[in-house]
Amino acid sequence: VWDYEAGDFERTLKGHTDSVQDISFDQTGKLLASCSADMSIKLWDFQGFECIRTMHGHREWVRMVRPNQDGSLIASCSNDQTVRVWVVSSKECKAELREHEHVVECIAWGPDSPGPFLLSGSRDKTIKMWDVSIGICLMTLVSGAKDTLRCFFSVLIWDYKNKRCMKTLSAHEHFVTSLGEEDFIYQSALDECNK
Repeated sequence: VWDYEAGDFERTLKGHTDSVQDISFDQTGKLLASCSADMSIKLWDFQGFECIRTMHGHREWVRMVRPNQDGSLIASCSNDQTVRVWVVSSKECKAELREHEHVVECIAWGPDSPGPFLLSGSRDKTIKMWDVSIGICLMTLVSGAKDTLRCFFSVLIWDYKNKRCMKTLSAHEHFVTSLGEEDFIYQSALDECNK
């Protein structure tokens, strides 16, 4: 943990037994979720700096973890080709979503109304939209790229209502590993470029 303004090291949160793959705060900033190559998800009280929950169930590395809007659920995805949704209060796995055919790299919560919806992206070149309340895949978006490398080195902008790719942004010489948006889209890749 670092002091953002001073740039000083504050403390280390210890608990995982292998490399930490991802971290994400809930909306309040009081809880921090982490996931690891040790196949676990941990929830940390960020005011007391202690681990308050540990969830187990994935059979391989956990790649990404994301709390939902109200912090009652945590989604995780893994090299085991699954997405899991966890109930924070009980540590119970509410759903194991198993339709991807390769490593699931990323997840994102969609709008809660009428949801909750969860999206997952996989190395199988698909994005799936899930209805978490009933645990089913509502939609699959498939990259039409004939060249697998084009798909991995690009960002595809989707019109999910019409299930079609609207635009392809090709800007990297290696895999795109993360994506975010504010008033613009930003991306990061293994070519060490943030755009």
